[in-house]
Amino acid sequence: MYNEDLSYHARFSLEIMKGERPMFGNFLLYMLVPVFAGFSKSLLYHKISLCFLIAIATTIKFVWAKNKINEIGLFSYDISKRYWMSVLIAFSLIFVYVIPIPSYLLFDRFYLGNFVPNTWHNSTTIFLFPFAILLFYQSYKQIVEYDSKRNIIILILMIVNIFIKPSFFFVFICVYPLFMFIRHKLSKPFWISLLILFIGGLCLALEYFSIYLIGKDETQASSVVINIFFCYENFSPLSMLPFAIIFSLLFPLVYYIMNYKKRKKDILTWYILAMLIVSFLIYFILAESGLRATHGNFYWQIIICVWIFYFYALFFLLKDIKDQGFSLKNKILTGLYSVHVLLGLIYVIRLYSIGSAFLA
Repeated sequence: MYNEDLSYHARFSLEIMKGERPMFGNFLLYMLVPVFAGFSKSLLYHKISLCFLIAIATTIKFVWAKNKINEIGLFSYDISKRYWMSVLIAFSLIFVYVIPIPSYLLFDRFYLGNFVPNTWHNSTTIFLFPFAILLFYQSYKQIVEYDSKRNIIILILMIVNIFIKPSFFFVFICVYPLFMFIRHKLSKPFWISLLILFIGGLCLALEYFSIYLIGKDETQASSVVINIFFCYENFSPLSMLPFAIIFSLLFPLVYYIMNYKKRKKDILTWYILAMLIVSFLIYFILAESGLRATHGNFYWQIIICVWIFYFYALFFLLKDIKDQGFSLKNKILTGLYSVHVLLGLIYVIRLYSIGSAFLA
């Protein structure tokens, strides 16, 4: 295990178990690691437990993607071929990555300064991923076809999200009520959605107080502040930003530009785009002060929203291929997606050879 967030988080869980460190507000992963480590006092066991948990989370993410892709019905004449093609495509989504221009050309970096759809070094984000995707998907279903029973699922997923890592909830609390209002106006479903979000807000407030007021050993004199572009400029010059956005999102951007007429009235597309935009605005506007100022903790929601952006661009492309075959447009898009996956594989190799996500 390379010596970055994964090792630190395993050590945090051990120190929390031993009473040497206060329990963080985002306690869920740190609570589960000792359980699966058999409450051992060995750091190695905690590392193994952490790896097991994030492997399970990644598997859930993979299975969800595989099942959604399988629903498209590629190769409908051959069930086995359709299944294995779904497996292969879902597997590619574990590695899909940015085209690191200009960060690689200027600084020999694949990660810093870009807006990636996958991370391999931050355990809380990896563990959060499937629960954030499920929250996104269930909330979209609630927007288009309201079901009162689904509110319980959304509430549970929302609380799990908050107590693993609140990053995606920041986006969700901004976008979900807007789309519920657009779809349902001031009807009962809208007001119930606000009540659910209010409960989530209380959980978030509890977490905030536990991190910034109770956890003073690490966060003393830290707080959340408005500091435009501070987080981005900590890692890259601001002049890189427009290029980083374009080349980080190139495949889905090109897909939606090429298929604008088809997707412009699709509420799912606008829900995805709204979440993506809000995820960026949070990162560009908010920051932390004090000891946590350079941690970049308002970045993590971008990774999840970018992955969802990639997934649905690919999902729609696969549906187009099923309906239209490999037209020139679909060949171009497939080739572009393949470049993103290849660069993800290269990044993983660099990550483990260099031993640092921040230098890779």
